[in-house]
Amino acid sequence: MLTDFFIFIVIKFPIEDVSSLWTLTVGQIQTWIVGSPFRNEDSQSSTLCEALSRIGSSELSHLTDSLLNLMPQLEETHRVRFVMGHLCESFAHTLSHAVDLEMELLSTASSEIHNFNKNIQLATKSILESEDKTLNDNTYYLDTMYGKGRIILTRNDEYPDGIVKIATVELEYGSKLFCVLTPDMENSFGGSVSEKSKNSESTDRDVSGTIHSKREIMTKFISPLRILCTSVFCLQQSLFALLDLFSVYCSEKEVSLLLNAVEKSRRVACEGTEIKDLSSYFQEAYLMETGARVEEVQAAFSSDSGIGHVGRYEMYYLTQESSANNVLVRFLSFLYCLRADSKSNNWDTVLYAEPLLVARMIDVLQKFITSERSVGHKIDPNVWRTASDSGGKFAVHCTSFATIVVNILYTMVNFSDEQFERLKGTLFPILCSLISVQSEEIRKQVANVFITKVGNLLNKTRE
Repeated sequence: MLTDFFIFIVIKFPIEDVSSLWTLTVGQIQTWIVGSPFRNEDSQSSTLCEALSRIGSSELSHLTDSLLNLMPQLEETHRVRFVMGHLCESFAHTLSHAVDLEMELLSTASSEIHNFNKNIQLATKSILESEDKTLNDNTYYLDTMYGKGRIILTRNDEYPDGIVKIATVELEYGSKLFCVLTPDMENSFGGSVSEKSKNSESTDRDVSGTIHSKREIMTKFISPLRILCTSVFCLQQSLFALLDLFSVYCSEKEVSLLLNAVEKSRRVACEGTEIKDLSSYFQEAYLMETGARVEEVQAAFSSDSGIGHVGRYEMYYLTQESSANNVLVRFLSFLYCLRADSKSNNWDTVLYAEPLLVARMIDVLQKFITSERSVGHKIDPNVWRTASDSGGKFAVHCTSFATIVVNILYTMVNFSDEQFERLKGTLFPILCSLISVQSEEIRKQVANVFITKVGNLLNKTRE
């Protein structure tokens, strides 16, 4: 209703009225997406909610589609430029605001998790040293697949489906392993281990406190991070329908605002993939939300074929990074590859876009090639049959970036002969490296680039 009302105003009212209501309309959608509207200090922030965030992103897409359908009725060029310019700025501000929130939360979460893990390690070391001193006269042993081990610590872990008793077992050669302590195992010792262990009561108390604090971290940081990642991804996906029009009707300032916002999203996603401490927390948050049993989740996350299962933090940030790269490459290619309607621009889009586009292309292709050579052979060959569908299954660069690589190769084909010749020294070595990748779809596109572009250069050289 909000969008339909706004569209009616765009058609019937002067531009001044439209401008004053634009902030109100888009601000409400921003509140749904990121919890607070951009640059509105008087508004009250709401709690982040993934469902509401997706609804807000969907409504922004609805607003986009409605404006696109309205284009034939906006006969005045200045009105079209006004609508496209404001829409471009709105996307830029909303995306930038969401990424700022994500960046701040990511930094705080990383610091809190690092301190929390450090405290846990110190506490565990203290408990183990204490257990070593007190269990000499009251020791319990287990036969494991790695040899006989001594129980040095027990704890109770709380899960949605109940409490599981975990025993820390020290093997004869010094290594430690963890196992579930069943009632039958305890009975084999002639009673409950916890009753005979001198420090078990205090240990359970310490572990219960640990679990509670960890849940606080997941509630306060991990869940909002996952929601913000989803919001940013949805916003970036909504951009694709508009990039062509933005490249024709928007000014250099408006285009720069949007490109900077997407680039900021890409950088934050790159930083997120490097914070390894997030891994276990994202997995446990997934466990809490789905209610899966412990053994089911552990099996999913520990298998070699399960690289990047849904719920891992790599999947969130690699998806955000690949989406941002895809937007940047597509948008810059529209600015760089001139068409008949490009004459509407009153600024040099080619000069502006070339260094940015080349930098993005090189970065994506190099990451893809490095990843494909290191882990590509571990991935099911069926995944490579259609590179465009591989990104949502495995959280590694070579699968997440496969779609972008295909788009980059399509972009190269659309380069003019002069543009390709100017960039041949940079592009040719990377094209050669793509010849041997496992994706048949990518190899076919590489062959197309060689036939259409490299072939033209060779013909000119012969002439």
